[in-house]
Amino acid sequence: MSLEPIDILSAKAELSELMSRVNRHYELHEYTEMVALYTEDAHYANWRGDVCGRAAILQLMRDREPDRLVRHVLSNTVIDLLNRDSAQGLCYVTAYINHHGHPVTRAVAQVGPPAFAEYHFAFRRVDGRWLISRKRTVEIFSGQVLQHAEDGGPLHTLFIQP
Repeated sequence: MSLEPIDILSAKAELSELMSRVNRHYELHEYTEMVALYTEDAHYANWRGDVCGRAAILQLMRDREPDRLVRHVLSNTVIDLLNRDSAQGLCYVTAYINHHGHPVTRAVAQVGPPAFAEYHFAFRRVDGRWLISRKRTVEIFSGQVLQHAEDGGPLHTLFIQP
């Protein structure tokens, strides 16, 4: 692959932005906008399912809990250009979750420690635009979840088997 350094930097910046943007749409429950950032034949895999195609990804998103609030912090991003029209990427993700906090009208308690995972991406340029052709979530840390009593009582610790 013979790309100019400025083309490599530009592509990596676009792909990094794409990784952030797809997560932001997910957080805001903007699933139609999110799915538009995937190729028609995209593959999506996480703890909730393993699906192919925009329509299947959209359905998986619409089946999500409607009041689940999550915010992601992406870090340690690495992007490798394979050629002019394909790339792969990896980032760490720390997710802060409250199962009854969406939409945000006030600050809510975080439920339990943050979840930690890796996102593995494959990208393909389609008609001059970078899109996600594969996204796979690999969970790294899970287990303890803190949950408050409905009456405002003390926190209870639940241990979830991965």
